[in-house]
Amino acid sequence: MNTKYRVETIIDVSLDIETYSLNIPDAAIISIACCTHDANFEMYLNRQEQEKLDRHFDIETIEWHQVEHPIWYNIAGKFTSPNKGIYVRDALLELCHWFTKYVYGNAEPTINLWMKPPKFDSAIINHLAKQMKIELPWDRHDERDLYTLQAMAKARNAYEYDHLPSPPDNAHDALVDAKYQLEIINRCKEILKL
Repeated sequence: MNTKYRVETIIDVSLDIETYSLNIPDAAIISIACCTHDANFEMYLNRQEQEKLDRHFDIETIEWHQVEHPIWYNIAGKFTSPNKGIYVRDALLELCHWFTKYVYGNAEPTINLWMKPPKFDSAIINHLAKQMKIELPWDRHDERDLYTLQAMAKARNAYEYDHLPSPPDNAHDALVDAKYQLEIINRCKEILKL
């Protein structure tokens, strides 16, 4: 009997956004970042264009970033000040290109797109893509909630879970957060023996 087996490739992708608001789904985005084990993506979006697109800005959220993460916010400000940063359409198209090149490549892998939580990051980025009439390269069923994975790992082995790496000092930098999330994903999968 000749049986063919299909080898499925599963790729974990971590996505994080930083925003000027906590308003879902129309918060203006400061930066978008993604990473896999092999590649990183990060873009700072043009603030002025998002104002024209009527994206939501919240003074309390902006002040929180300035107080809690002044160095990162000043760096981000250099990219997102009125005439700087990547235009929204270009940033989303670059994100699609990155997914095509580094995630999908020549294969058709199963994607686990991890966010913390999807109901925030996914809702905002999908709303922006819809506003710009750009189809994102992943399906909504590819989206995973990192909080759920963490809760499962903690339920399985609280001791090991309590020894997960601590968040980096420069958290709330989208790429730093995405890389940290990927590290947590790997450790939780080890705890769960996935």
